[in-house]
Amino acid sequence: MIELHRAVELLKSGNHTLVLIKGTEQWISDERGIKPLFELVTMNTELAEGATIADKVIGKAGALLAVFGKITSIHAQLTTHAAIKVCLKNNISITYNKVVDAIQNRDKTGNCPMELLAHDVFVPAEMVEKVAVFLKSLP
Repeated sequence: MIELHRAVELLKSGNHTLVLIKGTEQWISDERGIKPLFELVTMNTELAEGATIADKVIGKAGALLAVFGKITSIHAQLTTHAAIKVCLKNNISITYNKVVDAIQNRDKTGNCPMELLAHDVFVPAEMVEKVAVFLKSLP
């Protein structure tokens, strides 16, 4: 619980998008979107495993990435019902400020691309593959 409190406070105190706390270690990102979480769970696997994170937005895709990375506790400023379901099914503790049916895209004209990618995905490794392809397609 102390790690979760520290992560939430760090997220609030700066213009950060993702904060990880694991014991005395911390990892902070200011990048937008799913990229920081993706990099954390695919490139910093030892750090991610058993860690606590605070993130501005955790949708279903983010929750599946957290399962893949063996993250144990999440606080999201904004999350979805589907993300909560994924976390609870996989024994990840999740707290949040606001829950919505779907995360909107940045233009507020529809669902975010990650919501669309994650819709029919239930296997964390499959989500990792889909996010990798998506990130490679970005300019």
